[in-house]
Amino acid sequence: MWVVFKKEVYRVFSDKKLFFTTFFLSPIIMIAIFLIMLLVGKFMADKVDSNQPVVLLHNAPSFMQNIQGFDVTIDSGLSLEEMAGKVKDKEFDLAIDFDEDFEAMIQQGNASSIRYFCDLSNDYNKKAFEKIETEYLEPYKQGVIIERIGGSEKLNVFELEDLSSDYAVTEAKMKAGRVLGKFAPYMLFMVIFGSAMGLVMESVAGEKERGTLATQLLAPMPRERFALGKLFGLSFHAAFAAITSVLAFFLLLVAVKTFIPDNVFQIQVYYTWKDLLLMMAILVPTLLMNTSLLMVLSSLGRNIKEASNYVMPLYMLTIVLTIIPMNMPAGEVFPMWMYLVPVLGQACAMTDIMAFSAKMGTFLPAVLVPLLIVTVSIFIIRKLFDNEKMIVSE
Repeated sequence: MWVVFKKEVYRVFSDKKLFFTTFFLSPIIMIAIFLIMLLVGKFMADKVDSNQPVVLLHNAPSFMQNIQGFDVTIDSGLSLEEMAGKVKDKEFDLAIDFDEDFEAMIQQGNASSIRYFCDLSNDYNKKAFEKIETEYLEPYKQGVIIERIGGSEKLNVFELEDLSSDYAVTEAKMKAGRVLGKFAPYMLFMVIFGSAMGLVMESVAGEKERGTLATQLLAPMPRERFALGKLFGLSFHAAFAAITSVLAFFLLLVAVKTFIPDNVFQIQVYYTWKDLLLMMAILVPTLLMNTSLLMVLSSLGRNIKEASNYVMPLYMLTIVLTIIPMNMPAGEVFPMWMYLVPVLGQACAMTDIMAFSAKMGTFLPAVLVPLLIVTVSIFIIRKLFDNEKMIVSE
């Protein structure tokens, strides 16, 4: 078994190309994806903020005649259907219709109406509507109310004061951790799983296809020891890849915080070496589980192409399970059953660690469940390697 383990380790470490793709390509891809997400997100946010909306004001009152930051067209005599058509045809981002005697009705103490047409599913249009509402319509409304009741002091029923930050009810690190916990576990799991997938299929299905696996099994060694040696060798590579990926992720966060101004990416780094160890305690059993399952599926395939057909559903299932925590509300307490589901439980545990809300009662299942699956997988692998039909490519 030790001989087979050393052979698997030597095969990767002696091949420069394979060594690079196994241990360094995945972290590089993860860093690139992370930076692209940050840059694209920042670019799109800045683009929305700097956009000058095109607005149609119909029967505009005096306080709306000279609004700033908009490309304004003031018109009258249009029907509601015509205004809606102009917005639908993308001629205007927003169209607002005021009553003809809007200000006169307000001055008389009556209520008036404002109608608008806007596609709020469009970020640019939504931003335009929110800006007009908060900067012009709402202040005008408050001013009229103050004028009618005779002073703003009569509006002050009570003051709502937020003391959460003063008493550290929600720590800054938890806010930052919840942001990273939304997408970082997904990125880590996908990149690491992808790197292990090719290596395992090449080592099992690839050798079966070339006929070298059957030749190796002729050696005077129990087949179960041979299978375990190959599994442990591949697991070593997977664990090493997990460690390099986590280290790369931490170095990326530190680099972003150190070399990029805070006003570009609002990212704060609060993680310590203890958090790093907790993440590795989750990732390493997860990688062992993935490696053992990949080895089972690769053993069923007669060649790499057939093994890929078996492995791809597992890869797709992994994607679906790791997406689930991403789409849950920030600060959500995951139910206990989620930690008992393979992959999903590890993704939830990683999210908890990054949000500084991990608990021992949920951390232990996330570690033990993968180890249980590894134990079952080892039993299946031993049976598969004892089957002559499974080790010969026909």
